[in-house]
Amino acid sequence: MAEPQNSDQTLAGTEILVTAQRRAEDLAAPLRRHGAGVSIVPTLSVEKHIDEPELLSRTRELISAPPAIIVITTGFGLRGWHETADAAGIGVPLVELLNGTRVMARGAKASGALQQLGSRADWVAAGESTAEILDVLVAEGVEGVRIAVQLDGGGDAKLVGGLRRAGAEVTELTVYRWGPPEDPQAVEQAARDLAAGRYDAVAFTAAPGAAAWVASLGQGLDAVRERVASGSLTLVAVGSLCAQPLIDADMPAVWPERSRLGPLIRLLSDVASEAVGQRRDPAAR
Repeated sequence: MAEPQNSDQTLAGTEILVTAQRRAEDLAAPLRRHGAGVSIVPTLSVEKHIDEPELLSRTRELISAPPAIIVITTGFGLRGWHETADAAGIGVPLVELLNGTRVMARGAKASGALQQLGSRADWVAAGESTAEILDVLVAEGVEGVRIAVQLDGGGDAKLVGGLRRAGAEVTELTVYRWGPPEDPQAVEQAARDLAAGRYDAVAFTAAPGAAAWVASLGQGLDAVRERVASGSLTLVAVGSLCAQPLIDADMPAVWPERSRLGPLIRLLSDVASEAVGQRRDPAAR
């Protein structure tokens, strides 16, 4: 017997643009069930398995001679690191390495990924930034200290550079990188559609993706900025760090109190519902 369709179409008539690649369908599906039109147009791609031999070589070196500190920057990166190690038969030794070393995590996502592996973080950056980790370590003093850093997709140049300038011996662990969008033409079309007024909201899940989106607007940047200022377009980020490239481009954004997918979906639903109400009562804008 076919499952009955959801009769709640409270978001019917709204259009939302999702700029993420990872978990984009998880974000879009609940909104679509309530009638929203959702376009998934990633502004960046994720390039995985970049140099697995090098990653495995460095992992084996760390297992043989553990560093004083391991920094985990992303849950996605940690899971990819463990998957690569596990496929090579060193997944268990990697977890043992984590359990026997001081681990610092950039936020709750990285901390949660550690827990999923049966490990833990000794310290978690409350603001979910690597700048906090750098500040803490530099204040402690890291001259001659061996530190392994699982890099995020952008390479964490400020963290790695800051640690090295402070005298630390840093081992970089590259699991994935941000790459160009898989469909540049779709990104260009989305920029034109935004300037023309098609979308009510844009969703962002990562700061690099938000920065790439701003860059993709090109000559339409001023038109989109005007739409944001007028309230006809709302930019919704998963957290304050994700929103920073938007704010830097003079486009205010909103974000949930907790940087998680669930709260982001609820906030997007609220934004879309408000857009529906404004269409029914233009005076409410």
